[in-house]
Amino acid sequence: MIKVGEIRSAHGIQGWVKLYSYTDPRQNLFDYLPWSVFLRGKPIELTLDGWREQGSGIVVKFDQIKDRNQAEALLGAQIFITEEQMPKAKQGEYYTADLMGFEVINLDDEKLGVVCGFFDTAAHTILEVGEQIDSNPKHAIPWHDSVVTSIDTEHKRVSVDWPAEL
Repeated sequence: MIKVGEIRSAHGIQGWVKLYSYTDPRQNLFDYLPWSVFLRGKPIELTLDGWREQGSGIVVKFDQIKDRNQAEALLGAQIFITEEQMPKAKQGEYYTADLMGFEVINLDDEKLGVVCGFFDTAAHTILEVGEQIDSNPKHAIPWHDSVVTSIDTEHKRVSVDWPAEL
């Protein structure tokens, strides 16, 4: 399963919620219906009724959610799709989900750990590097051309211009 979004907050009084989309552009999230939605690790059945862009985000309405109280109960729900729902990456391209577990090596050939996640900031995407794929990150490295020097999908390795001590 690939995480493509999450519910961040309630919007209004009629059961709408604000979504954060991990797709680029963000509205591509709707190309991958149906979604599998999990709240605190448990699957929940939701049917999309409608959506729209709202400011810098997206708001959605689910058939089963009728008011703000029900919408607030969904906060933190994670939205996933199956790998089969994703289009195949083109030659020389990859999905960030495909990089999970890749070894991260700096220019001094020091192993910094493995890719254990990504998150977005206002400036750019951040690569999270930890000892294991499910560990707490010990490095937060900017995902930027000046820092990420190469990605070797054959050897499952990401090379970065980043010191080991940061």
